[in-house]
Amino acid sequence: MNNHRYSYNIGPAHIISFSTEFYYYLNYGAGQIGWQYQWLEEDLEEANKIENRSKRPWIITLGHRPQYCSVKVPECKNFESLVCKR
Repeated sequence: MNNHRYSYNIGPAHIISFSTEFYYYLNYGAGQIGWQYQWLEEDLEEANKIENRSKRPWIITLGHRPQYCSVKVPECKNFESLVCKR
């Protein structure tokens, strides 16, 4: 219920999906950022174990908002919309 993050393994890759929306809608509480961070840390610890990295050397992340985007897209003109600030 209300799980906005998950991970799974497919072939040589460990896929991590997390909510980038948590950082923009704090009216639902900042606790969700902390819970997600803790989950991500634990997931990465498991994924980086020697036996897991030998099976899955690729770790791929994804989220709803792009980390980088072109100014050709209207949403990318707003500095506040970027996940990674330059």
